[in-house]
Amino acid sequence: MGYLFRVYEEHLFQWREGLLDARIWHGLEAPVDDILAYPGV
Repeated sequence: MGYLFRVYEEHLFQWREGLLDARIWHGLEAPVDDILAYPGV
C-alpha cells in the first residue's frame, strides 16, 4: 500500500505543478477514494 500511495502522491504533485493533465488526475481520484474506504487503510 505504501508504494501505491507514493505513486498517487507523485501524480498529485505533477498535477499541482501543471505537468499532468487534469483529466488524468481526476481519473485517479475515484480509485484512491475507493481504496481509502477500506478499513485499516
